[in-house]
Amino acid sequence: MPPESEQKVLGEIGGKRAIVLGCGGGQDLVALARLGATELVGVDASAVQLEHARTLLDAENVRARLLEQSISDVSAIADESFDLAVSIHALTYVERADACLREVHRILTKGGTFGMSVHHPIDASTRDSPRTASPSRTSKSSPTGPGAP
Repeated sequence: MPPESEQKVLGEIGGKRAIVLGCGGGQDLVALARLGATELVGVDASAVQLEHARTLLDAENVRARLLEQSISDVSAIADESFDLAVSIHALTYVERADACLREVHRILTKGGTFGMSVHHPIDASTRDSPRTASPSRTSKSSPTGPGAP
């Protein structure tokens, strides 16, 4: 799949003020900086993820403001402060996606862009991972108890 620099799904990013909701380790902040976004803010509820983001941003020489809070309540951010909002897979983990979407609408400028993606349920149901695979397929020790060989 071609990168965003070729697809331009988010439109022209150069010079835009951008916020990443659920920024995790900061990879999307770095990508937006490389595409020319000028003012960057990352929001994540995890202090651990934000520490990873700080490390990455420092290594990549990218400046961004990081906020530790729920993406459903960014009331500390002024109305119409951003031209672009991005959320990659974070809405999957939000209890009140409607509250988050209201906040996005509030903080975006008129005509601003919101780019988002979520995990498709079929992906979660077919992935062979410890969360979805049967215990016998993920166990590192030999099985014990009823039915064990």
